[in-house]
Amino acid sequence: MKSMAVLLNAPNLGGAERSIILQSKKLIGKYALTYYIPSLSTLDSHAGREHSPIRKFIQDEVPSAQIKDFIYPKALYEISRKSNQLKLLEVLIAFLNALLIFRKANLIRYDCIWANGNKIAFISYLYLRLFLYRNKFIWHFRDYPFNKGFYVFLWKLINSPFLRNFELLFIGNSQSVCREIKTIFPREKIIKLYNPVGILPKVNSKREEKYLGVLSMFAPWKGIHQVIWCCLVYEKKLRELGYSGLKIFGGDIYQTRGEHQGYAEQLYSLCNKYNSGFIEFCGLKSPHVALSEIDVLVHPSLRAEPFGRVIVEAFKEKIPVISTGLGGAGEIIQNNINGLIFYPYDYIGLVEQIGKFTKDKLLRDALLDNAYKTYQTIEVGIDEALQKYF
Repeated sequence: MKSMAVLLNAPNLGGAERSIILQSKKLIGKYALTYYIPSLSTLDSHAGREHSPIRKFIQDEVPSAQIKDFIYPKALYEISRKSNQLKLLEVLIAFLNALLIFRKANLIRYDCIWANGNKIAFISYLYLRLFLYRNKFIWHFRDYPFNKGFYVFLWKLINSPFLRNFELLFIGNSQSVCREIKTIFPREKIIKLYNPVGILPKVNSKREEKYLGVLSMFAPWKGIHQVIWCCLVYEKKLRELGYSGLKIFGGDIYQTRGEHQGYAEQLYSLCNKYNSGFIEFCGLKSPHVALSEIDVLVHPSLRAEPFGRVIVEAFKEKIPVISTGLGGAGEIIQNNINGLIFYPYDYIGLVEQIGKFTKDKLLRDALLDNAYKTYQTIEVGIDEALQKYF
């Protein structure tokens, strides 16, 4: 049996990590899987790593897999999240350190290497070229490629065929991401691979109240603040529609510097300032638990996102979705067919969309039926792509 190393991009169990674990799980029988989980500091306790959510998720979903830890230099991890100017010497030293770490892991022994995200993919790509890897490397873009400043040089380096003896495959998790990749790598093979949902265990949730819900990491571009403002301004109208509150699930899972720094505190302060009993912060919970506690999912992103995994999770659970429909979300949601669309910061428009299917049971049932069919189509497409390209 062939061997595959799956290189995770972060030590946290976010949507990207859930997705690649579930995607690679489908390859059992073709590949013996080894997952590499990054640690950002040698000070991370071994006990903490052993009981981390991401390790437990792998053990539950892919019990036959091996799991290995490796130190990933924090300076490289924070490149895509820092708002301040990069310290090039610090980054260069971190690159050299990472190459030594990869060398020690002896990654070139694997028949296939699947890198889940740009931070881990670039340094592993560089390592494989320097040490003359000869098998298959998969670079999975979980976001749109940034193509300014220092990154222009990086992409040119990757486009160069010098010393590249391995097969390269790019994956984008939506059509819009694939189009962006194509503008940078016009000669390379690029495939679309949507994110899977997997099994969401049923949770018995006995309640009479109805709730709106947001499931998201805390970052300004996720638009959570606009839903809070909407609820603060139109709480009376929402209560008249039968909703007892807004439940917000998530947190600042990355805890690094960047434009999202301090956003969580701003959200808490906003709610405290107006002393709203309508809005509740519920912390980090598994998607199946969070979805069991809400009746409507609001997906309020303010800029194009590559996919929107929580949308498909809601489709599977037959929970109606209202979204801004930007980026990959717009490929999944068809307005008035399998979900509803509202414009960013259009608070009254959001309330009207909530009221539309709340009052019209026939519309609600049609939306949910079509949404579930969309989920099924996406899952079939994932299986077909994995069988074809792996």
